[in-house]
Order: sequence, then C-alpha cells, then structure tokens
Amino acid sequence: MMMPPFLLSTTLHKVGTIPIQFESDVVRARNLGSILAQEIKFDKTSCIRIGTAVSELSRNMMEHANGGNIIFFIAKRSDNSDGVVIEFKDQGHGIQQLDEIRNGSFVSKNGMGVGLSGSQRLMDDFDIQTATGKGTKITIAKWLPVFSESINIEMLHSIQVAFGKTIERGDSSMVETIHAQNNELVFLLKNLQERNEEIEIINNELEETNKGVLALNRELEDKALAIDKAKQQAEQANRAKSEFLAHMSHEIRTPMNSILGFTELLLKSQLNKTQKQFTENVSHAGKALLDIINDILDFSKIEAGRLDLEIVETDIYDLLEKTIEIVRYLAASKGLELLLTTQPNLPRTILVDPVRLKQILINLLSNAIKFTNKGEIEMKLEFNNVVGNKGTFQFSVRDTGIGITQEQKQRLFKAFTQADVSTTRKFGGTGLGLVISNLLAEKMGCPLKLDSVWGKGSTFHFSVDAEFKSQSVDNKFVVVNKNVLVLDNNVHNLKNISTHFDYWGVNYTLCESSFDALLKLKSNKYDLFLSNFNMSDMDGFEITSLIRNKLDICSSKLIIALMYNATDEDHVNKESNQYGIKCKFMKPIKTDDLFELITDKICNEEQISDSIFEEEIINNEIESDISRKVILIAEDVEMNMLLAKAMIRSILPDVEIVEANNGLEAVEIVKQRHIDLVLMDVQMPEMDGMEATRTIRALDMEIIKDTPIIALTAGALDEEKEKAINSGMNDFLTKPIDSILLKGILDKHLFKCFE
Repeated sequence: MMMPPFLLSTTLHKVGTIPIQFESDVVRARNLGSILAQEIKFDKTSCIRIGTAVSELSRNMMEHANGGNIIFFIAKRSDNSDGVVIEFKDQGHGIQQLDEIRNGSFVSKNGMGVGLSGSQRLMDDFDIQTATGKGTKITIAKWLPVFSESINIEMLHSIQVAFGKTIERGDSSMVETIHAQNNELVFLLKNLQERNEEIEIINNELEETNKGVLALNRELEDKALAIDKAKQQAEQANRAKSEFLAHMSHEIRTPMNSILGFTELLLKSQLNKTQKQFTENVSHAGKALLDIINDILDFSKIEAGRLDLEIVETDIYDLLEKTIEIVRYLAASKGLELLLTTQPNLPRTILVDPVRLKQILINLLSNAIKFTNKGEIEMKLEFNNVVGNKGTFQFSVRDTGIGITQEQKQRLFKAFTQADVSTTRKFGGTGLGLVISNLLAEKMGCPLKLDSVWGKGSTFHFSVDAEFKSQSVDNKFVVVNKNVLVLDNNVHNLKNISTHFDYWGVNYTLCESSFDALLKLKSNKYDLFLSNFNMSDMDGFEITSLIRNKLDICSSKLIIALMYNATDEDHVNKESNQYGIKCKFMKPIKTDDLFELITDKICNEEQISDSIFEEEIINNEIESDISRKVILIAEDVEMNMLLAKAMIRSILPDVEIVEANNGLEAVEIVKQRHIDLVLMDVQMPEMDGMEATRTIRALDMEIIKDTPIIALTAGALDEEKEKAINSGMNDFLTKPIDSILLKGILDKHLFKCFE
C-alpha cells in the first residue's frame, strides 16, 4: 500500500511492534502509546489522546479483522517538528465503509467508544488504505509544536532499545531501562487512579464535543449571515472601486489628451533634429504612461469580475495581419525578422472577442520584441479538432530572445512582478501585461502556457475553442501555367510560403542565396520572381538590375515582386519606380496578397493605372465636398478645444469648425444652423454631453435627426461607451485622441457615400 501523503518528507525510526489478539493486548498497546508520547515530551492531554486512539483502533482491528499488528515509530520531519507515528495493519476482509470513515460519519457497529471517527479527530494526521480481501492499513500521527526541542540521536537510540526490551518482557518496566541507559530520560508510570482520571477527562471531552457541535451549528449559521453581508459589502466596494477608477481615468486622461495630441501635432511641424528627438521622447513616454494606465484599469476590471467578452464574427486573417502591423516597425527597428505563419485551410470567419484576442497577441509580440536582441519573432495560428462548425484555434508567439529560467517562471504570471529586478530595470514595465493576457486567455478557455530555454528563446501559446462560419480558399483550386522562384534567407518564411503554394497547386522553387537564384533564372523559365529585399550579399534593387541588364529578362517575361522590412519602406517606395518594380509587399507578406500575386490579380499595369485614375476622381470629389462640411466641437477645457481643432485641421484643412463651451451652447447652435458632425465632450458644466445629446435627439427638426454625434471622453471603461451610445450618440472616441481613429471617425460619418 502507498505511503500516506503527510509522510512524504518524514523520516521514520521504528521503536517496536506488538501483536493484537486479546483485550489485554489492547490495554498494553494503549499504555505503550501513552508512555512513548510522554517520553518524547508531549503534554498530558496529547498523551491521553494518543493512548485513546491506540486503544480504539486496536479494538477496531479485533472487531473487523480478528487482530493484527501495531508498529510504533518516532518521526522526524524536514521542518524539525518531531512526533509519533503509529501503523495498524491487519489481514482482514477490508473496510467497506471507507467514505463514511473519511467524512466522519462512521459509527462502530458495536458502539465501541469514539471508534474510528473519534480517533481521526484526536490525531493531527489520519490515513486509511484498504482493499477487499487484502486487509487494511491505518496510519496516525501526532506532531510536537514546531518550537519544541528536537529529539537527538542518543535519546532516540535509548528509546528504541528500552521500548524493545519492554515489549520483549511484556511488562511496563520501560522507565527503569531508559534510566539505566540515559539519566536524562524519565518515564512516569501512571497508577490506576491516574488512568481513571484520564478516562474521566476523555468523557468530559466527549461531552464538550457534543456541546461544541451544537455551538458549531450556531456558529455556521452566524457565519453564513456574515458571509452574505460581506458579499454585499464587497459588491458595494467593487462598485465604489469602479466609480473611482472611472473618475481617476478621466482625470488622468484629460491632461494626457493634451500631452499626446500636441506632441503628435508638433512632430508634424518643422523641427530640427534635436527638437524632433526630444519631442519623440515625450511622445514615447506619454504613450508608455497611457499603456500603464490601461493595464491597471484592465487588471482592476478583471479582478472585480466586471470584464466580459464580446463574441462577434471576426475575420481572423484580418485580425492577425492588423496585429502584425502594430508591431512590425518596432521589430524592424531592432533588426528582427517578423513572421506570420498560418495554415492554408484556416477558416476565414470565426466567433471570438477580437479586441481581447488582439490585446493578448499584441502583448505577447511586444514582450517578445522587448526581450529579443537578434533573430526572429513568429506569430503562428494552427487549426484542428473540428467537430461540426466548431474547432480549436491554437495561437503561439515564438522568439529567439533571452529565455526564461524555471525559477523565473514561478513569478511570471503574478501581478506587478517581472522575471527579476534586473529585468524591470533594463526593460521597464509594470509586470501586468502577462497577468492580464493570462487572465483574458483563461476567460477564453485556456490559460497561457510557456515553453522556454534560458538563452535560446521562449514560446507562449494558448488555444481557443470557437465556432467558424467559412473556410478559406478552396483546396481544389490549382494555378495553371505558373512557375515561381522564391528568394529569402529566412528558412521559416520560405517554409510558410511553400506551404501555401503546395495547397494552391503552384509550381515553385526556393532559394536561400541571391547567387543561386540568379543561376536558376539564367537556366530556367519563371513567370514570377518573389524576392526578399534585404539579402546578405545584395539588395533587391541590385538583384533586379542584374536580372534586367545582365540576364536580359524583361518585365513582360518575368514579374519581379519584392518583400521588404518596415524600416526599408521609404527607400523601397522612393527607388522602386526607377527599377520598374510595381509589386512590393511589407514583410510578413499577407496571405491574401500572396494569393492575388500568383493568380495575376495584382501587378497588372492596366489595372493599376485604372485604379489610380478612379482614386484621383474620388479624391477630387471628397476635396470639393470638404469645403461644405461643418463640424461642431463641444468642449469646456480650452486646451482640449485647441487640440481638437488642430487635429481636425491637420486632417481636413478646409472644413468649417464651430465651438461650444458646454452642452447648452451645443444644443442652441444645432437649433440655429446646419451641422454635419458633432464632437461632444461627455463631462461639461451646465449640461453634460449625454444630456445635450438626448435633448438634440428630442428636437422636432428633420435636419438634425441623422446628424452624427461622437462622444469625446476621458473615461475608458466599457460602461462609459454604453452610456454614450444609449444617450443617442453614434460613436465613441477615447481621450487621448488617436489621430488615426479620429480620421476613421471623420471618414465614416462625414463621407458615407465613399465607404
């Protein structure tokens, strides 16, 4: 039978074994148990409890198995807390009522004292192992307080020898034997009157236990009421906490709005090199502070149980590619290769919370870039375990960074901590990012998992079980008469491209060196050459020049497409026309772009020129329409008003802007003149933005019925957005205002005809 769990870190020193066959053996065993407990310095009550437990369990063996053996041990634990361990072994039929014994409801059929259940209450640890037809082993333990004097080797040896001789003689002369071996050990043998007193104490204890049960029931009832009251108080505290966070968010974001907004406008102005560097530093610091504020708000919402997932249909390709776009410049600035690996048969549309899923992936990618100085970062999505219209989507982010030790893993998902103090000093951060990502992943069904080797990199991964609506490209599609040569010095990128080409039926050849690619182009005919721009021996322009001039392969015979890193964008765009390159893609190349490239849907000169012509027409129509648009800004803080006007002017220089200092003024202006769009601050004096919106919507004026009203608020909680929409607003902008989001709002609501 197995060792009980409470003995796993314990050293047992056997002091003796006695058989149990008769009632006299039960009495003898009880006395030996009490004497052994006395010798290792247990207090009087503990000695009585140990003796009583030995007596009851001995009778239990006689009752259920016609006897057995008792083995006495002195036990030493790793925390220096000593004690006594006693085993009761029999070869009976086994105990059938094991569950009742373990939960304390078992009563001996002969009504023998406190029985098994009572013995369990008398001891610190209690374990029963039984099997039908193979007998039963019961192990009990009583431990001295941790501050008690430890039993030394000499004392242990004396007890073992004396206990053995006492068992051999069958009498109670153990004290004399121990005195003869060690004067420091003294056993006080109890007389019959003392034993009677002990029995009285036990009886009193049992009576007190019965009284205690009644008192415990009353106490449990009181605790239930207290728990309910505490729950109500906790809910009230959470509400107060949320209100406080919303208020603090507004107070912090209001000045942050000005700092980040004016910094962004300043960066677009004429600055010398030093001024630009200082301004960029302010911008980076402000955004870092905003990230910290967002992390704390998210953590608080999750901790309070107020963060819910919003499951919607999501284009997973689009989500992954937009996630990559956010970090690609950061990765490129450190010279890191950024990879996006997906399966060709990946469903296009799945049901998830895109905002929170994207938040997890961005955090994992940002961390990977932060802790990686060279090599590559790969975001990967695999799809399997399909049952009907539901499957498992496995996300992972791999890096070749510093890695994480086993010790550091223990602290990784604890709030406000990082791997170690030096990590915080070197890389910064609150330590909340991974905690929040892990909590969000748990909410989606699977916590974050980590595989890491110190010095070689890490992989974070998690899975989401989600419904899907559609599959990707039909795997029966075959590209006809298409021969492609692919050049890249990153084997993982080549593998990803080749996986999709295999799925689509493309004939292709892979190369890892420019020289090898040129040799293949010289001796073989290809329709398309897809090349990495930054090769180790030459760049994409040099390769193109050799192909066109040295190999004499013109554009009508071979289309050249370049893949470049984000930091090379300006250079590639500026010089590509000189080399006649019309097909160029920022790495990692999007799956849709790759598919359209090999199916001739892009890089068609006629199509490109037509699209440019159409775009010019649309732009001319928009520009002529802008001069007729009127935007009302309702904002009570002068600095925020100035910023909002400047940001709008940077996007729409010719638009007319009307100002209102509070909600009342905004309502009056809307009554008096035509307004195309309202940017409405939520918190204003005299009449706030929501009340002003409700008032405007209630006006009996056809001209303002469909006027878009956009909330401007420093509140970042979902409740703020919900309140704004419910008041009649059409959309929501959080302060600090992001110029890209602002442009999207203006495009969406001012120029609907061009969507």
